[in-house]
Amino acid sequence: WCPFRKNTTKRDSDQARNQSTRRMEGISEVIYSCGIVLVGSSIHATLGYGASLIWMTTLPLLMTVPKAVALTAPLRVGLSCLVLSKSGAMTTRGFSERWRQVKFLLLGLPFGIGVGYGALTTLSPPAARFLLGLVIVGYVAWTTQTSTETSTDRKKTDETLPQQHPTSDLSSTSPRQNMLAVSMGMCSGFLNATFGTGAPPLLIYSREASWDPNHFRPNMQLIFLITNIMSVSRMIYGGIITTSTLRQTLFLVPPMISGGYIGSVYLAPRIQKETFRDRKS
Repeated sequence: WCPFRKNTTKRDSDQARNQSTRRMEGISEVIYSCGIVLVGSSIHATLGYGASLIWMTTLPLLMTVPKAVALTAPLRVGLSCLVLSKSGAMTTRGFSERWRQVKFLLLGLPFGIGVGYGALTTLSPPAARFLLGLVIVGYVAWTTQTSTETSTDRKKTDETLPQQHPTSDLSSTSPRQNMLAVSMGMCSGFLNATFGTGAPPLLIYSREASWDPNHFRPNMQLIFLITNIMSVSRMIYGGIITTSTLRQTLFLVPPMISGGYIGSVYLAPRIQKETFRDRKS
């Protein structure tokens, strides 16, 4: 009948109930995150990009933007390696061909990653979410416009030169296109380090360089791989990625591998070149 003992028992019961609620919320968060990673990885392995766009539009609903970037940064390295290994670009000849086509893009990456890391560590959570939303909205607007232009241009091309396909040999690019590559590399590095979404600037350049489907996917993976290795190294040095973060990332590795395998082995070979060009637009 002691009131103190009764209050203590009730307090313990409330604490146990709160711990059980938090545990269930944590399990739900892990399941939700695994589903997001699986879907993003399969789309990325199919088209050559898209994982970060999906991950960073959904995971910040569960956590802060810096935490989502830190959790997914190691996954992006592994996913790029997986897609590269399935594309046949890891051979000496394939790597040298990739290097000739992306070398100017890589020149701007270090500067963009450095500035992006500073933004990642200084932006407040509301500001980070707001800027991430602007990036996503701007990318959607650009894809909508270019999709319309691509459809119109293809109709004109079909009427005149139906078998004409652009080439993607950067040895004959103009200085203007090389400067565009450096600037797009800077933008991609900044967005990758800040929000984990470095694909939009690369897609803009790939359209200017007229990369065909045979070059697009491996080119993107090589850039992603180098960019993400640099970003992960900088985050580890700065303390954003810790042992605790890596332990949490381990839960997301199996769905990343499963999605990458499904996209590379089953989905990507089923997409024809014209269909791929439409999806990329």
